[in-house]
Amino acid sequence: MKRILTLLMTTLIAVTMAACGNSEAEDHAMHENTDEVHPLEVELTVPTEVTAGEKVQFKAHVFMDGEALEADSMMFEVKKGEESLAMIDGEYKDNGDYTIDYTFEETGTYEVIAHTDAMHQHTMPIEAVTVK
Repeated sequence: MKRILTLLMTTLIAVTMAACGNSEAEDHAMHENTDEVHPLEVELTVPTEVTAGEKVQFKAHVFMDGEALEADSMMFEVKKGEESLAMIDGEYKDNGDYTIDYTFEETGTYEVIAHTDAMHQHTMPIEAVTVK
């Protein structure tokens, strides 16, 4: 009787373990990962040299995976050294393009930063401008 009970228990354990096999894991390995994350990209265009008192235009082109998109937030920051001189909302034109006009009052070297938020990502490309 003990031998039958042991054989029955061994068979029951073997069947249970077989039911918990890895056929699901094999099927899962066949799936491709389609949740690719593409980085938010911004092409910032600024003149490299301008004259003090001259109005210039800054342009930012926002895109992801080669496709233009409208950002959730797009601001141009103008800095001289560590001092932030202006934070200006970019004006959306079309096709992912944002612009502002800005006039530098003094000579020097400045940085223009395009703070951009879109698709739960943030990027902030920086370009230098020399004002003479």
